Amino acid sequence: HRMEYMYYEKNISRVRPDEITYGAVIDAFRSNATRAEGVLQHMKSLSIANPQTAARPTVRHFNGVLAALANSSPLGAADAAIRAEQLIQQTEEEFDEGNVSSNFLPDTMSYNIAINCWARSGRPLAAENAEKILNRMERKYQSFKPTDETFSRVRPDAVSFNTAIAAWSRTAK
Repeated sequence: HRMEYMYYEKNISRVRPDEITYGAVIDAFRSNATRAEGVLQHMKSLSIANPQTAARPTVRHFNGVLAALANSSPLGAADAAIRAEQLIQQTEEEFDEGNVSSNFLPDTMSYNIAINCWARSGRPLAAENAEKILNRMERKYQSFKPTDETFSRVRPDAVSFNTAIAAWSRTAK
């Protein structure tokens, strides 16, 4: 917050927090999902209030928050899986409403993190939920036209399939 104060309140332009700065802060909160998500929400608010000067959140920031969810033990694996899925859904809805740019849309990594959260959750329906996300990825990928700017952004990869399989293998134990 000190950089923001110096930039926005004191007008010291050389300390402008940028995408890299916010990314580093989110990464620093890899074990505290609540704080990482707070930084992302703050970044979104600033970019709306100061569209010309504020750093705009990207999928890298979004994935940093999802990774924090996956690593956040106080939150609990089951809650992390639910929250990761909620954040993906919310972001897609915001995009559909025109409130976020395509640079912020969830990508393959976003979905893979959510699948992994379910695979590690230990919940009774974890494998079904992981597979549901994988199927959603496949539907989204197949629905894109090659001319869409978001084409191939959610293409399932080997990690997607292997993580869903891992979820099933954990369920079978």
